[in-house]
Amino acid sequence: DNVGDSLESFGGYTTFDFLAGYSFKVGAKSRLTFRANLRNAFDRSYIVATDINFAGYGDARQFTFTTGLDF
Repeated sequence: DNVGDSLESFGGYTTFDFLAGYSFKVGAKSRLTFRANLRNAFDRSYIVATDINFAGYGDARQFTFTTGLDF
């Protein structure tokens, strides 16, 4: 069998990601940071292929919120 004969082609796609953050000083040397990240903002369905043996749907819309403290 020729593997090249069974390859599928998928159309291109565009997703939009947004990141916002704010950082401020706490005390003499510490810094507190807040970050919000929205991935695939418009919840676009798309196919990802990592290699010839796998193709699947990409991640749906995701929202993450993180905090950090540097001291």
